[in-house]
Amino acid sequence: MNWKPAEELLSKIHADGRTSLYEHEVYQFLSLLGICQPIPHTLITPDQEDFHYLDAIPGDQIVLKIVHPRIAHKTEVEGVRIVRRNEVRENLSHFFSKVPENLFEYLNQREELPKGPSFASRENAIQTLKQEVVGVLVSECLSSKPGFGNELFVGTRSTREFGPILNIGLGGVDTELFAKSMKKGLASCTFSADPTVGSPDHFEQTLAFQTLTGTARGHEKVIQPETLLQLIEQFRQGLTHFSHLNSEAPFWFTEFEINPFFIQNERPVAVDGLLRFKTAEKKLPSLPIQKIQHLLLPKTACIVGVSSKNVNVGRTILRNLLEGKLKEKDLYIVKKGDESIDGVTCYPSIESLPQKVDLLVLTTPAQMVPEMIEQIVAHDKAQSIILVTGGMGEKQGGETLEAHIRSTLRESRTTPTQGPIMVGGNSLGVVSRMGGYNTLFIPETKLPLCFDHPLGKNTAILSQSGAFAISRMSKMGGFVPQVVASTGNQVDLGIGDFLEYLECQKHIQTFGCYVEGFRPHEGLQVAKAAQKLISQGKDIIVYKVGRSEAGRNAASGHTAAVAGDWSVAHSILEQAGCTMAETFDEWLGLLMLSSLLHKRKPKGRGLAVISNAGYETVGIADHAESFQFASYETKTRERIGQILETYRLAGLQDIRNPMDLTPMAVDHAHAEVLKALAQDQNVDIIVHGCVPLTQALKTREPDGPEGPGTEHPESFANLVVKACTSEITKPVIVVVDSGSEYDAMANVLLQGGVPVFRSADTAMLVLNKWMR
Repeated sequence: MNWKPAEELLSKIHADGRTSLYEHEVYQFLSLLGICQPIPHTLITPDQEDFHYLDAIPGDQIVLKIVHPRIAHKTEVEGVRIVRRNEVRENLSHFFSKVPENLFEYLNQREELPKGPSFASRENAIQTLKQEVVGVLVSECLSSKPGFGNELFVGTRSTREFGPILNIGLGGVDTELFAKSMKKGLASCTFSADPTVGSPDHFEQTLAFQTLTGTARGHEKVIQPETLLQLIEQFRQGLTHFSHLNSEAPFWFTEFEINPFFIQNERPVAVDGLLRFKTAEKKLPSLPIQKIQHLLLPKTACIVGVSSKNVNVGRTILRNLLEGKLKEKDLYIVKKGDESIDGVTCYPSIESLPQKVDLLVLTTPAQMVPEMIEQIVAHDKAQSIILVTGGMGEKQGGETLEAHIRSTLRESRTTPTQGPIMVGGNSLGVVSRMGGYNTLFIPETKLPLCFDHPLGKNTAILSQSGAFAISRMSKMGGFVPQVVASTGNQVDLGIGDFLEYLECQKHIQTFGCYVEGFRPHEGLQVAKAAQKLISQGKDIIVYKVGRSEAGRNAASGHTAAVAGDWSVAHSILEQAGCTMAETFDEWLGLLMLSSLLHKRKPKGRGLAVISNAGYETVGIADHAESFQFASYETKTRERIGQILETYRLAGLQDIRNPMDLTPMAVDHAHAEVLKALAQDQNVDIIVHGCVPLTQALKTREPDGPEGPGTEHPESFANLVVKACTSEITKPVIVVVDSGSEYDAMANVLLQGGVPVFRSADTAMLVLNKWMR
């Protein structure tokens, strides 16, 4: 496509001091891009005397609209009229005289009148507003077919997190109503303009597409599907050209909207529109994410902010490091007045460090940090930095400190060494099992870590909130992921950078991400990185905050995050293949399923359910929307019948699915039925709802009222773990729906690699999303 005429139009408008187009200019722009045919129109200026241009506008009724740089909502000032063709001239005086007067009253009531001598008095202000009238837009009076679903909305805008996006749906005055009242993704579709991530394929699933193209039952086709998709593709190309996706773009769209398109003779006709733009921003230096290797696999490290008198944050981190692979000879401390602390040599300044370290941890007060970063950069003393210090971007007045740090790091990117990379500020620290270190400033007494926990073998947690990460680790028995990165304020490194770098780590199967806000365009980076990881069979589980205004404000106060547009993030990341969690518990449940069952993924939707309580089977059945209850094979029924006979349960329970084994069933009976179901060709996944309160089961904690209890080799938990380890290859999920007395039982199952939920309905809600 020849973009030059469109670029020249924007250049001309920009030279006039404007960054938005008038409606007739929007129509001109659409024509230059060849997107569609605009409604027949002409512009009548205040000094115009020749009206023969009206002859080109068909129809007896004509639409008149004021064109004025200060009027966004024309109806508020009586700036729109529908008149007969022979009434056009007599109505022009209303637009050139009365509308500016209405505009004055409108601005005055809202205290939005500009300052200066031109607006010092009512007379001067109205005269100025009259002089600013560009003209009256005269256009054909079109109307769409009566009924639902005959108008189209196409909106494009530039977002901070994802760059250019498109939103397409049913148009007209009901656009917002449809979007609010219908299920997400049904009335409209939002996707990235970047063709490697976004695709209009998602639009084909919407009610808008189905009604317009006549594929929805009872609706007449008003446009061919290929014509509609071609229109969207033309918009996408235009948006891509005028955005950061095009490094040579002179301007970037900020907002480009046509609402509505009428469909006339199966062709879209634009009848209203707006376009706002800005000059293209300078591209920032690339972040050297390869240096994350120094961060995660450091051979040397330094800590600034260690106390020799008490156990402060820096001292806790030092002791955590000494517990790992790094020894005293690999570590340095920057501190005046001390020769060594805990056997590690101290140096009086960053400049005096004997070598460039792989990792430098800063825990100094916020006011000292900018100078420290400058020294690190000036003397080239670190490959990577963890900035633990808070109280900058998340605290009022701290933004200046953060901006200074960001500027210093960006300038360093232009040097031959490309400067250091940095995690934080307000970072709780980093755990790297591959690097054998832990800089979380949480003592072992508060967070006992279990390095043998099965959840730690193939997971990574990338979280802006360090507290979120360690709380999830604690709730699941202190499991230690391969990587825990608390990215905090993301002044430099963000979650997207870690996803990109960790793509090469084959042993990491599941990435759990907690996101408060993205850096500019980082959302798109995350979507692209996620696509690559998911194509390798890995899972990306995301909890994105900012669904409500209160949530966005809370995020800003925590890690200086700009929470952004939640619905846009949710749509685009979901389209990229991420699994979007709605709650914290759902996030953790999805992480558990992905990690523990990645080698046991079900081949189909055949569900088998057993329990020892009727309410469990009912609750599971009520929430089994993504599954089909398996019809058991004859040999399975015969085997279960034998088990029931053996354990004297045959007279208490029929063989069905779901199946209540009753409270009389002992540990072995449950385990044997599980094994029988796992051999059935119609069964793809098994859910066991165990209410452990029954006397027949060994379910209490060790040394409790049942003696060995759940640690007994033939307890329910141990028998299930043994069966899943040696015989069962299909996914098994267990529900332990009782109080804290049964935490030990749940822990035995989880430590054995069996997913455990504490309520049946939660288990099924998470399982449904995992299956989808």
